[in-house]
Amino acid sequence: MKRKNLISVVSVVLLTLMATSLVSAQWGPRPMKRHMKPRIDIERLAEELGLSEEQVTKIKAEQFAARKSQIELGAKVKIAELELRTLLDENAEERDIEAKIKEIGELKTQVQLARMQARLALRKYLTEEQLQQLEELRRDRGRRPMRRGRGWREPVPEKQGFEPDFGLEPKELKKRQEI
Repeated sequence: MKRKNLISVVSVVLLTLMATSLVSAQWGPRPMKRHMKPRIDIERLAEELGLSEEQVTKIKAEQFAARKSQIELGAKVKIAELELRTLLDENAEERDIEAKIKEIGELKTQVQLARMQARLALRKYLTEEQLQQLEELRRDRGRRPMRRGRGWREPVPEKQGFEPDFGLEPKELKKRQEI
């Protein structure tokens, strides 16, 4: 009975890992790793929103602290996942495997919360007018075509049955949109 439960837990974990890797593989290579480029370009934001030097300094300090925290949490997640693989390879007890999976889930939740807290922290340094401008910039960002691979990706239209056009040349994309 224990053996069947262990096999089912291992199967679920492996299927989840496989599905995650398949989904991420469909999007292709990323142009730059997340840790190399800040999620918010403060210099560009300062120019577009008219931020003061004091605001820029505070936001940069907040970003540094948030990024440091995210790196630490990310490392903890990777270590826990490595430990889980070791447990699976060693045919450990089911309760140990479940505990490690729960630990990984809690760590990933902490990562998401840290990201959201960093995003919300930006708000406390902006004026009401700057917050409105930031919201407009975020909305406009989704409307511009983005360069990805060899083709262009247009924003997703609000209709059913849309298929992504990754990798299509602009002429092919235009033909497809006319259909």
